[in-house]
Amino acid sequence: MGTTRRGFIAGVAALCIGCSSSTAPDGSGLEGYWDWVSAFGGIAGTEISPTTVGYTMAVEFAGDRVIVFRDGAVHRQTTMEVRTDAAGVTGTLVYADEVFGWPEHTFELRDGNTLMLVDPCCDGFAYTFARGRR
Repeated sequence: MGTTRRGFIAGVAALCIGCSSSTAPDGSGLEGYWDWVSAFGGIAGTEISPTTVGYTMAVEFAGDRVIVFRDGAVHRQTTMEVRTDAAGVTGTLVYADEVFGWPEHTFELRDGNTLMLVDPCCDGFAYTFARGRR
């Protein structure tokens, strides 16, 4: 491998390392209450929503905690660690206890009002949430 190619690879690796940080939530875009809109996935590529499953769901991010609500009642809560990109709009949530059956989710914030949570498995689901109010 040539010197130029090694330098390029080393530069890309340094850039990737610099784009990730591990932090607790600090008032970032994740903070607050999010209403579940729909989810898509599973082995059959199914779309589900509160209408099709017969219950509502929401998540709230407060400090280093995530609280999951089902039909308005607390369903699960745990602590988490947030690993974000430099802009804080994509990253990984690592939970102390499983949320939606998984120990972590990748996330993406879109336009500040839409949150995507994605299961870490090819047969998992991608959940869409809209910023809400409690």
